[in-house]
Amino acid sequence: MPTQRSDDIHALRSAVAALQLINYLGPVSASEVARALGVSRAGAYRVLKTLAELGYVRPQRIGRAVHYGQTIRTRALSGGFVGDVRLLDVARPLMLAHTARHGFPLALSTPAGDHAFIRFNTDSATSRVLKRYRAGFLAPSLITAGGMLCLAHQSTALQEAVIERLGRTTTAAYAPAWDAEGLRAELERIRRDNYATYRWVGEREESLAVPLRWRGTVLAALVLRYMKVSQQLEPKLALLRGLAGEIEARLVEATAGPGAPAAGDT
Repeated sequence: MPTQRSDDIHALRSAVAALQLINYLGPVSASEVARALGVSRAGAYRVLKTLAELGYVRPQRIGRAVHYGQTIRTRALSGGFVGDVRLLDVARPLMLAHTARHGFPLALSTPAGDHAFIRFNTDSATSRVLKRYRAGFLAPSLITAGGMLCLAHQSTALQEAVIERLGRTTTAAYAPAWDAEGLRAELERIRRDNYATYRWVGEREESLAVPLRWRGTVLAALVLRYMKVSQQLEPKLALLRGLAGEIEARLVEATAGPGAPAAGDT
């Protein structure tokens, strides 16, 4: 018979997993939480009801179903997480210098629900672009290299939740090229090779993304766009990985301080 302590630990894990799911997908239903956590719908509802009572999620009606979204209190949980706060300050000058030297437009992309969010880019600093994007641009994660890169480094439960939504959506933007098995295989390849690529159908530009890590956690994707005129990926990948390594090293320096954990500590 399970002890009270093991029951408490299981409940805590379920609550944390539910918050992660909501943070990545946005408002979710009890059924989506149940599928992602592998629990009954009643069990998922109990987790969500408890989180709502504590003020970490808020129920809202979307269509005919009740969904649960995060609150300001949930976002405040990351208040002590300085890596993401410093990332943009560290990356911006290095990205601009890299674009000035090599000409390729760069972007810093982070997850925003099941979309990829451009925090900063260098499009204005180069003429080697077909389209110019601004900071704040959002696109479904499944149709961007940065979004796919970030998704590949999420938990299996979150990935399966995205795949489950993919199977139910009729929005062409989410699934122009993916089926469930193909998406699983590509996410595994991205984790193994540590890079993602994507080319929008009908476009001549392709994007290439590598992870930006802080103390073992993938904070964002560093994205490079280029004209698809050859298959010479390796030189561009080497350039991008070199810049990512420089940004990561500067980020460790910027977040170090008296009593701060050493790089690589968790």
